[in-house]
Amino acid sequence: MTQAVQFAQTGAVSPRDQEQRILPNFCYNRWSLVFTYNDVFLMWPAINLFGFVVGYFYPFQTPGILLNTQILFALC
Repeated sequence: MTQAVQFAQTGAVSPRDQEQRILPNFCYNRWSLVFTYNDVFLMWPAINLFGFVVGYFYPFQTPGILLNTQILFALC
């Protein structure tokens, strides 16, 4: 939530620590609201594979892929 507020106020995200996940505050294996540049998804992310987040999208449990650079932040 802190990153979402910072992005809304400044238009920039704080630098990421090397020890953090590729997507900080991104929850795997639970439903998450994923905010991208163009859309908002309700997604069950399963794995981060070579820069792509693979998971299932609501409402039909259809598998899908999002590129890491498209995701601004996620709420778990």
